[in-house]
Amino acid sequence: MSGRVVTLLTDFGMRDGYVAAMKGVLATYAPGAILMDAGHGIPPQNVFAASWALCQYAWYFPEGTIHQVVVDPGVGTRRHALLVMADGRFFIGPDNGVLAMTVGRAEHRKLGVIKPEIHLPDHLSHTFHGRDVFSYAAALLASGTYGFDDLVNPLESMVSLPVPPVSQTSVSISGSIIHIDGFGNLITNIREHDVQHLTGTPREIAVTGSPVIQRWVSTYGDMPEGELAALINSSGHVEIACNGSSAARKTRATLGCVVEIRV
Repeated sequence: MSGRVVTLLTDFGMRDGYVAAMKGVLATYAPGAILMDAGHGIPPQNVFAASWALCQYAWYFPEGTIHQVVVDPGVGTRRHALLVMADGRFFIGPDNGVLAMTVGRAEHRKLGVIKPEIHLPDHLSHTFHGRDVFSYAAALLASGTYGFDDLVNPLESMVSLPVPPVSQTSVSISGSIIHIDGFGNLITNIREHDVQHLTGTPREIAVTGSPVIQRWVSTYGDMPEGELAALINSSGHVEIACNGSSAARKTRATLGCVVEIRV
């Protein structure tokens, strides 16, 4: 039987040995596990960015997958170490909101706090729970040595992150930029269904401090090179892009900038 998939998402980068240390624990205690890097370039301590990234891939993995997320500014404090079972997948990480956006979309979920005795044998640092607690718990689960209930104490609720609100009338929508990807695309919290509730075809989209955009397209190749346009991206969000360039650089927009769509 093939091993369980374990994905790793962190803000560690690859210049230091932190990711390798976690993989070493997983390889030692779950040698049959399939380790996959979801990414290690999350901006340091940016819990929301990690939460957003997790949402983009978690449900495309098969049931039984263990998603481990280590963006943990509160490591060593009284924050809980979570193990969550949601729609057949498992999520491991700190209770700082990083798991909440994804887990909140699950139909069935069970929350747990990793038991205090679950950590690397004879070793528990105050500053690297990604290695000593999360990877060890993930390895025990992946190896089949322990089940979910063996590893956790029950938990009623988890920390959630504040999500910027979207306000809407029949002829306009107001939201904000919540993510800027590696291409400089501006991803908003406005969803496709929000746009569908407008009484007419959206004609303008404005970002704070930038010229009004009057072009809506289906895909990047439909916009002239170097020009800005809006589209519905693969996650169902309104996105502002620039063919062959960076929309973030062209508009000078930053996270949190207000975005308005008008009919």
